[in-house]
Amino acid sequence: MKTLSIITSMLLVGTSISIHAASIHLLDPLATDLAPEHIDSFTAPKSAIRVDRQAVQYSRQLSTETTLTDFPAPFVKKSRSYFEQVSLVELAKGVSLHSNSPGAVVRLTPVGKNKFLLQIADISLRNADQSLRLVDAAITLADSDQLKAAGADFGTGTLAFRIKPALGSGPFELRSNAAPTASKVADASIFIHVYEPESKLSLQLTTDRMEYAEGMPMHITASFSTDTSTPADIRLTGFVSTPGSRTRNLQFMPAGAGRFAADLLHDATFDAMPGLWSVHVFARGQVNQTTIYRDANTAFASVLASARLTGTAEVQRNATGLSVHVPIQVGRASRFGLRGVLRVMGKHGEQRVAWIAESAAWLDAGAQELTLAFPEAAEFGAKQGARFELHHLELRDQGRLSLLHRQARALAFSWVDARGKGKNSP
Repeated sequence: MKTLSIITSMLLVGTSISIHAASIHLLDPLATDLAPEHIDSFTAPKSAIRVDRQAVQYSRQLSTETTLTDFPAPFVKKSRSYFEQVSLVELAKGVSLHSNSPGAVVRLTPVGKNKFLLQIADISLRNADQSLRLVDAAITLADSDQLKAAGADFGTGTLAFRIKPALGSGPFELRSNAAPTASKVADASIFIHVYEPESKLSLQLTTDRMEYAEGMPMHITASFSTDTSTPADIRLTGFVSTPGSRTRNLQFMPAGAGRFAADLLHDATFDAMPGLWSVHVFARGQVNQTTIYRDANTAFASVLASARLTGTAEVQRNATGLSVHVPIQVGRASRFGLRGVLRVMGKHGEQRVAWIAESAAWLDAGAQELTLAFPEAAEFGAKQGARFELHHLELRDQGRLSLLHRQARALAFSWVDARGKGKNSP
């Protein structure tokens, strides 16, 4: 039966009387863990988040069927599309649409300060054989109102269409017959997005992890995935962008087996604005004398360590259960949350029962502590040979919505260790 225990803020500051306690070291973090070793110095922008200062704890028993992932696998972005931004002057002269499969989907969106609304009647599409009006070249055609009604609001003036598969794979030339006159209209830009749902050629992009702390190495890989001919003369460019629109260029090098890689050290202090950072990659290649364009992007979390774990913990036990007190070095006052899963392990390393606990409180700068309480652990701890492991230990800066520490396996101890007679061991 699952139990849920809500413990008031008074328990957070240790008003319960401990019978036995022992200070032990956290296990060494793995390469896949996130464990900053120092506090980062940064100027944080003023947050619009209203932070609750009420301290809270809770714990509950996990179902035996519950499975937890030690760390999130990096997302692999697969792209069969590309985009470019052109001026209305360029569109009037004709812009190439690079596709390698029939039935490409094209979206045109006016951007910039001086937006120019395209008219369907003014747009034409040319291939090697003929020039057609857009209404004759498209099998499906929608304006911004129709897109918005369908739940796809790309902005006023957007046009989207699918090229008739019977016209082949291209390349095509897209042209607007509305010649710009006034200078402000001539400076207008059009965002062109080309998506090929039937193409067998995709660009894959991934990072080697989901979050990076200051100074951590980043490994970014990109490759073409295809069951046809592998593109030749592949060229890749890209950059990392921050929530504050700052960018760092990437340099991709061949990494074998059709893959390309870019390596750099993450500079988390480059932008302290909260939010996800992005990786953007632009790839070009040749297949059967046809130029293939693909663009892809993915995101990762940048970790600015406003606090860090000190590397030790104190295990306390009494008649009501077991608690793990985790010292925290706080560099910037905020509301912090700590979470962990306590497992009772069998003699052969199997999990017998597990609880998840969380603790959150406002912590000022300096030496602080958060406590994970597991009230029902005493029932199992008194049994001879019972061993405990603390897994999935996470520390978050809730004021900045930022993950600070993630460790798949953080502590291993026995009920005897809580008396101070034993040492932490793997």
